[in-house]
Formats: sequence, structure tokens, C-alpha cells
Amino acid sequence: MKRRLGLFLAGILLMSTLMACGKAAETDNQDSGTADSASSKQSTDESSEEGKQYKIGVTMSSRDQFLSTLEKGILGRAEEKDVEIVTFDANNDTQKQLEQINTFISGGFDAMIVNLVDTNNGPDIVKLAGDMPIIFVDRKPDTSILEENKRCYVGAEEYKAGAFQGEWLADFFQDKEDKTINLVILKGILGLENTENRTKGAVETLEEKGFTVVKVFEDTADYDRAKALDKMTTFMGTKKAFDAVVCNNDEMALGALEAMKLAGVDVTKVPVCGIDGTDAAQVELRAGNMAMSAYQDPKEVGESCFDQAYEVVTTGKMAVFKDVPFQTIDKDNIDQIIPKE
Repeated sequence: MKRRLGLFLAGILLMSTLMACGKAAETDNQDSGTADSASSKQSTDESSEEGKQYKIGVTMSSRDQFLSTLEKGILGRAEEKDVEIVTFDANNDTQKQLEQINTFISGGFDAMIVNLVDTNNGPDIVKLAGDMPIIFVDRKPDTSILEENKRCYVGAEEYKAGAFQGEWLADFFQDKEDKTINLVILKGILGLENTENRTKGAVETLEEKGFTVVKVFEDTADYDRAKALDKMTTFMGTKKAFDAVVCNNDEMALGALEAMKLAGVDVTKVPVCGIDGTDAAQVELRAGNMAMSAYQDPKEVGESCFDQAYEVVTTGKMAVFKDVPFQTIDKDNIDQIIPKE
């Protein structure tokens, strides 16, 4: 009996010891867990202060070839810097673009890059954005809304793009006895700063070079290739003579070129001039079909946009204007300026 009682008491003592040890181990684990959580929180806090991941919104008026490549330039640079980018396509819809900008504002984005559907909407967007930095690109708003360290424009002097067209045509027609040039002009979206200045640059430069410009046909094709093809086909149906075609971008130049080829026009004698230097235009330039283009590297434009945005969110500093200049490309120099891959 005593033996059994002894064993029983020993068992109770052993169980008590094990429970005490288990409790101590549980307490140690809880304390350890609290310490790990605190350490993790501290690490997270330090990361958010020292290595914050910034968020930048991008709204594009549309995604033609030039703007799509520009967008890739933004995304590529953002990946290098580990910055979150959210992009939207406004599909040339002003209201949709304003809704996208409201998304950036409500989402607490650090900055936004805006390719305007309508340059007249610049002041409205500035009002909506408040203190959020804005980088306008490719379509320049009224310069009165640009402000150092707050709002900038990335692009080029649009007049110069048209001037390059005028200079090239002046050289092409330098031996023409009659200094009159019958010009077809296909314009982009009416009212946009780049549309108006590109057109003026081409016409005024030709006039400064001593030529009389007769606009035998001038119409808008909204920067669209198919519309340009239709407009050019309709014009050629009038049988009016023309010496050259000036287009506010390459897409319209390609449309005009196609219409002329279908009509049997010798495009080596009736030059077609574009702007942008897109991949599709480069093919026609190398073949000697398109006469020239005012080239602006869209990837470089996109990278410059991101650089401006990154600078302002990290340092608070940003210039009012970042120039990514145009340069003339034609069959003779394209391989030097844009080497084949």
C-alpha cells in the first residue's frame, strides 16, 4: 500500500514539474513572438522611411505606336527604380481622362504623368490635382499652368518639327524654277498646340526660304492613318496638281503614302513628310518612299517623364520644361541616327 502511495505521489510530482516547464516554455515562446513582431515592425518602419515604394499614375490620350513606345519607356525606367506605375488609356475621351486623374488623387498617388486628350483641360486637371506633382507629356498645355517643382512639360518645341519639314522641302525644291509649292496639309486634332505649331512651322519656314505656299488641300485626319488615307484619296479624286504632302505625324503620312501608291503617284517625286520617326515610318524611309520625318525618340521621352516624376517625389525639385528635341531623318541619314537592330 505504501509502495502504491509513493508511486502515486511521485507521479503527481512529475506531472506538476512537466506542467510548470510547459508553462515556462509557452511564456518564453510568447515573449519571443512579441519581440519578433516588434523587430519586424521596426524593420518595416525603417523600410518605409528609407526605401518607400512610390506610386505614379499615367494617363495616355490613346495608344498609337508613338505613345505606346513612350509608355514602355516610362515602365522600363520605373522597373529599374522599383516604383509602382498604374497606367490608363483614355481612348481620346476627355471625361474618361478626368475620371482616371480622380483615381490617382483618391488613391494617394505621389505624382502623375498626363498625355492630354485636350490641351484646354490643363487648368481643370491642375485644379483637381491640388498639390500632386504633374508631368505633362507630348501635348503641351498653356504654359501659364506650369510651375517649377510642381508641374512640368516633357517634349520638344513643336514648331521646330514643322520647321524641319519646311527646311527639307526647301532643299528638295531648291532648283525649282517656279518658287510656288502646291501643298497638301494633313493636320492632327484641331486645337492642340502641337497640331497648330507643327503646321505653322512647315509653312512659315518654306516662306522664309523664298517659296510661295499654295494650300491646295488642308484638312484634319486626327493623327489617324485610315482617316488620312480616305482624305488623301478624296482629294486626289479632284485631279488637282500637288507638289508635296506635309503631315503632322507619321501615321497620317503613312495613310497619305498608301493612297498615293494606290493611285500610281510617283512618291519619289512628290515627297511625303511626317513627324515622329515611328518604326513603320522607318521602313518606308529606308525604302525611299516616305521623304522624311522629324524624329523624336519616344522611349527617351518616356524615360525623361519618369525621371522628372522620380526627381520631384524624392527631392521635391523639378524643372518646368524638359526638352527632348526633334531631328530630321531621311533615307540618307536614318541608319546613322537609328541603327538597325
